[in-house]
Amino acid sequence: MAENEILDLGGRRWKPTRAALAKPDLSISAMAQCVADNLQAVLQSSLRKGQTLLSVFQAVDRRPAAMRAAVSMFQDQQLARIARDAAWAASAKDSASIARCAADMLIDGLMSKTILIANGNGCFQDSGRLQALRSALEQEFSGRRSSLAAVIEASLKGEPVQRFKAVSRDRTPISASALVLAPLAIRKGGSNHVHQPY
Repeated sequence: MAENEILDLGGRRWKPTRAALAKPDLSISAMAQCVADNLQAVLQSSLRKGQTLLSVFQAVDRRPAAMRAAVSMFQDQQLARIARDAAWAASAKDSASIARCAADMLIDGLMSKTILIANGNGCFQDSGRLQALRSALEQEFSGRRSSLAAVIEASLKGEPVQRFKAVSRDRTPISASALVLAPLAIRKGGSNHVHQPY
């Protein structure tokens, strides 16, 4: 898979997720939050680089060749294919419906890949821990589907997409690296600005 494809979890953009999943002392909820933050950052970064999904949206009711051309011109073709598939699968062909469907497809794909990576890590040998991660991801993304869909919808309309800034659950800004190190900081009586979910 190409480095610039959105679900290439082996790429540098997904380093925070891989680091979080490799930390045996990091809570499952913190792992899920890191994965979700990483997806939101990658998605918004992919759609901020001067190119929007407007051409894909405009090709929805045209001939298949027009859709193929729209997808082929997009830098992250995997993301464009997800938008295309969502446009075909959505019950309504408006931007909001397509965006919601695309967000669901993106989340499902990420969750499958995340579980696959976690399954290969030593700290997930216990099947119960792996199931706990799956449940935590489902819970984390249940509250993010609308915000991810909003980003996709803005791009489908050709509107600018804002840069993503991760925040902890208490709304204190936190970086992905700080999130990975959060349990260590808490055990050492570190700053209360580092928030450990749950």
